Order: sequence, then C-alpha cells, then structure tokens
Amino acid sequence: MLRTVAAASLTPYAELLDALAGLTWPSSLRVRAGDPGSHRSSRLGASPEFTEYRAYRQGDDLRRLDWKLYGRTDRPFLRIADDHAALRTMLVVDASASMRFPVEGYGKWEHACAIALGLASVAIADGDAVSLVVRDRVIPPRRRRDVLNDAALLFETIQPAGSESVAGAVSRFGTAPRLVVITDFLGDSEQALPALRVAAASGSEIFAIHVVAQAELVPDERSVLAADPERPTFQRTLSATNRGAYLEAFAAWRERIANELHAMKARHVLTSTGDAVRDVVRRVVLG
Repeated sequence: MLRTVAAASLTPYAELLDALAGLTWPSSLRVRAGDPGSHRSSRLGASPEFTEYRAYRQGDDLRRLDWKLYGRTDRPFLRIADDHAALRTMLVVDASASMRFPVEGYGKWEHACAIALGLASVAIADGDAVSLVVRDRVIPPRRRRDVLNDAALLFETIQPAGSESVAGAVSRFGTAPRLVVITDFLGDSEQALPALRVAAASGSEIFAIHVVAQAELVPDERSVLAADPERPTFQRTLSATNRGAYLEAFAAWRERIANELHAMKARHVLTSTGDAVRDVVRRVVLG
C-alpha cells in the first residue's frame, strides 16, 4: 500500500521524468575517491580508461607498471588512468512564505519542487547519492530511485510559510560535494549568499537556481496593493506611476545576486514559472 501511494505521488512528474531520461550531470570538478560512479576522481588509479604514461618513480606501485612497454623499451613506465567516483548531491528547497506566489495556480513552490525532482532523477541516474532538505525535514542521501518517491510525498505535505532562510538549512545540515539551492532569494539573500560562499570555499560545487514568478517579471497593469508575504504588515502600492521603478529595482537586485554567485564560481540559473521545467533542468546540468 505504501509503495502504491508513493508511486501515485510521482504521477504529476511522470512526463518530466520521461523527458529527462538519458540526461547526465557531469561534475566540473574532480571528485574525491569514493563509491564507484560516473565522475572523474581526483585519484589516479588503474581503471580501464587509459589517460597517459608516466616515468616510474621510486615508491610507485609496481602493479601499475606497463611490463610490455618495459620489455620493448627497457624503460619503466606507469600506465595512468582516471578512476571514477560517485558525487553526493544535496538539494535545498526554499519553503518560505514568498515561495507561495502566486497563491492560485502554478507558482514558485510548484516550479521549485518540479525542478528538484528533475535534478534528483538525473543525479540518481548517474549513480549519485541524493539528499533533500526542506526546512527541518531531511531525506538522507541514497542512490536508489525511491528518493524520488519520498521527495514527492514530502512536497505534498508542505505549504510554504514563514521566513526561514535556506542558509539555516545549510548551516544545520551541512553541505555536500554538490550543493543545489532552489530559492527566490526574497528576504534572505543577505544570509543565503554568505552561507553559499562558505560552502564554495570549502570545496562544494554550488548550483543556485533563482526562481521568480512570471507575475513578478511582468506585473499586472492594474494598480494593486502588494504585501510582503514574509512580512504582511509591509505593503506598497504598485501602480502605473511606479511600475517602471519597480521593474528597474527588481532587475538590479537580480543582477546583484547573479554577480555575487558568479564571483564565488557558483552555477547560477534564473528561471521563471513560465519556463518548461525540463528546459530548466537541462540548463542546470549542461551548463
């Protein structure tokens, strides 16, 4: 029964998962040696993928000596090859109140959940262990596809609320060799960016997916009273007279975030709720 319920939770994502089949997510960095996987390891070993020859040095492992070449040249050379290892991936999804916009229909929260499911499916297909963090809820790292079932069930149980920063989740649960943050950066960029900077300095490969609503990029032409979902008492009128100032400030704010992410060598992807999720996932994994 539990397995049937879990499978049903993935039904809304079935078309997306089919569209991403066969996609790979190679790391741009050499990963530390560990479980066998698809990423180039920082350790040079004796895997079948030949890379180069290197002259023998005292203390080298004689088992890596190419005896056939030694017989032909009378000079000892090692056969060097790349080992490949798995890369642990941690996905942190923002569930603060600002992600629940627009309230009706497909919004930032649904977009973020679909992107997280898509990225998790690609990483697992690569043989990587995937963990998921949403607020204080954690799915521990596993390499099995049942992580997708657990993630879909978790997303069903959560309604975006409050103002907790994704930086809090990163600080509480640590980082991973590959850290993915899916957030709108509203209300917490001053905390999130320093936390990502620390993770990048520690060696994590950072992916920051900045989610915005189409209605935030192209606001309603009518005059409205806009309220901050994380600070409901903070309200401001959006009208024809100040719409231009809003668009200019919003664009400058997005550019500042992108520049800070690029400075820490993080992969930054801006996406709106009008984008096809499969295309967003491809942009993330293919660069």
